[in-house]
Amino acid sequence: MRRLLSGLLVVVAAAGCAVDAEGDAHQIDLTIAAGVLDGPIGAPEPPGADAVALSVYLVRENRLVHVTRETSPDQSDVEAVVKAAVAGPTAPEARAGLWSAIPPATSVRSVELHDSIATIDLSSDLAAIGGRDEILAVAQIVHSVTALPDVNAVMFLLDGAVASVPRPDGVLDSGPLTAQDYLELAS
Repeated sequence: MRRLLSGLLVVVAAAGCAVDAEGDAHQIDLTIAAGVLDGPIGAPEPPGADAVALSVYLVRENRLVHVTRETSPDQSDVEAVVKAAVAGPTAPEARAGLWSAIPPATSVRSVELHDSIATIDLSSDLAAIGGRDEILAVAQIVHSVTALPDVNAVMFLLDGAVASVPRPDGVLDSGPLTAQDYLELAS
């Protein structure tokens, strides 16, 4: 223990000195602004007191990947999750290879929750993609929304009309969809 303390003293003493190119020692100022070292170095900022954590699913290698986002509590949880999913990946998520199958032009028209079923009205841009990407886009939304404790299923409207959306087997379904319907796409 004494060796550790004496070694620490040498480091602390040396930390206040510098040697220039000619070998002359100079004292340097190690003043640290108040509060800079409060908490672990490099630790992320703690979330705001009002921040709400949300589960959102994105895509990597044609599989759903769970990420956590923070948002303000000024919107319903369901609305916030849908908007976060439609917004696509953040810059760090995109750098990590995550992407969204939801077309960027898709807009959220309305979100309602009744009897544990979320009815989500999106612009028809969602249906414009078709194929595997449409299945992944629907799966992203269904998994994201049903991750909320008060939501068991999702129904889709496109531009206000009941929509039939594809399940992984390609069958179109207009009924309430659950995460179980898209389980084979989850990582």
